[in-house]
Amino acid sequence: MRGLRGLGLVALLATAGLGPRVGLLCASASSAQSLPSGSGLPIERERPSLPAYEDEDEAPGLERPPESTPSPGTAPFAAGPGVLVRAFRIVGSTIFSDRELAAVVAPWTARVLHAEDLPQVTDALTRLYVEAGYVSSGAFVPDQTLEDGTVEIRIVEGHVERVELAPGGRLGLSFVEPRLRRGLAAPLDIDRLERALRLLQTDPRIARVDAVLLPGEARGSSVVRLAIEEARSWDLTLRVANDLAPSLGANRANARFVHRNVAGFGDTFRASVSGARGLFDLDLGYALPVTPWLTELELTGGLARGEVVEGPFQDDGFRNELEDYGAWLAQPLWRTLEDEVRLVVGFERRSSRLSVDSGLPVRFETSDANASGSRIRLSLLRLEASWLHRGPDHVSALRLRTTQGLDVWDATSPNSITPSDGVPALPDGEFTSWLLQLQHARRVPTWLGDGELVARADAQMATGALFSIESFALGGASTVRGYRENAVVADGGAVGSIELRVPVLPTSLRPHELRVAPFFDVGFAWDTHDRDAADYDDWLAGIGFGLLYRYADRFELNAYWGRALRRPQTGEGGDLQGHGFHLEGKVFVF
Repeated sequence: MRGLRGLGLVALLATAGLGPRVGLLCASASSAQSLPSGSGLPIERERPSLPAYEDEDEAPGLERPPESTPSPGTAPFAAGPGVLVRAFRIVGSTIFSDRELAAVVAPWTARVLHAEDLPQVTDALTRLYVEAGYVSSGAFVPDQTLEDGTVEIRIVEGHVERVELAPGGRLGLSFVEPRLRRGLAAPLDIDRLERALRLLQTDPRIARVDAVLLPGEARGSSVVRLAIEEARSWDLTLRVANDLAPSLGANRANARFVHRNVAGFGDTFRASVSGARGLFDLDLGYALPVTPWLTELELTGGLARGEVVEGPFQDDGFRNELEDYGAWLAQPLWRTLEDEVRLVVGFERRSSRLSVDSGLPVRFETSDANASGSRIRLSLLRLEASWLHRGPDHVSALRLRTTQGLDVWDATSPNSITPSDGVPALPDGEFTSWLLQLQHARRVPTWLGDGELVARADAQMATGALFSIESFALGGASTVRGYRENAVVADGGAVGSIELRVPVLPTSLRPHELRVAPFFDVGFAWDTHDRDAADYDDWLAGIGFGLLYRYADRFELNAYWGRALRRPQTGEGGDLQGHGFHLEGKVFVF
């Protein structure tokens, strides 16, 4: 749930020609030494996952009940000579207007009717409901005395008496019923119920849903009997990639484990651990539903340790430790097969400590720093709104996050250093920032099958200077390809990408899939203090292509090569990032 997993080490003075804060840290202004671009722990902005295309879902099984009419009461007049019926009084309907109901019974109004004519009237009204999807609703004539030629007809609108769940699974009714609430609402609409079942089936904990609608004990009532085939509740993914800052070793391995039903009521535990020559990163989370309205509480925690192991500062003992803990409440505001609107509010506590073993004179981000290190403490209130949309040929994801730094729990206080000689004031623990993220994918027909056009954009703004663990980074596999990771680190910025994924293997070779993916990335960044500077021109752009291979749901290999269009970098140091290569491999163990 944490959209930002910022693990950046301190970034201070700009290196010549690169504008915003670059790298890990720099020497003080009096002994201006700077680190190469791309040093520092990753500042990652986790993007919301795009949902599957709508037509990729298998429809749930729903056995509809036989259509029947509620048994009529005693006719208001006996068999024999007819009776003049001047009007019908129809009661109990909440779906159709009086005008719509009057139009149905008009053929029998103001005419002489016999007892055997009344079932035709109630059948017509029942058919109106059934054709609209209300299969358990119907009309009947109650016992009555005919007065003034007016016949009363009552409508019984169907409702769900109870939900039954076939035994054998770990998911219980406490998990299922809240997710079917809209489909079970009275009056019972079979089409609305089917949509709710399809929405339930999109849950990753569920492989298939089958339902039977049975008559209940009372008139118009129904029993929904469910049989749920549960999906595997745990996943283990192994990943290797060269998406780490070169100063930390460039290449890292990651293992991610997720269990989506630990205690049987839809609670989720996740754990992720990453390692590299200069990095150890552990991320944990546990989420559980807390209300019948699908409110979810998540508790998170993380620990990361980094050390510069390559580059000119590898012998100076630069080390960083980051700890963060958070509590989050998430509430879906609107959920359909096509759209989901979600609101998240959370509090996060982040603490970063930087230490230097050597006697190198440095200037740190905090006013309480000393010659050997500094500590940053942030207390953050985050508010997030997200929207997911999907259709048969397009999917979209939008997220807006606001972060407010609070002066509580010993948060880093405002510094008193005044900008001078081009050196800006140091960051403050009280700040406001906004992060906007957008992704969109659309199917593109090709002669070898469906291709895909993918676009994404991120933008961040802040009211003041930010600590590096909250900063905006450009360069690398997830932002601007063709550059090293974290080539530019700043308070704010924007980045966009467009990529076309074209299949090159015929569908007859599936489950093997291979796609070629030309792309273009562009991004720019600014520090709050110099956003309006006349010489502001800090932007990066890259163009290139990728090869994307996938074998069923077991293995992925992605290889991208990008050419830097602005401020090209050299391959100095021998790392693949320096030559524009970005590689990633995934094994889905189970």
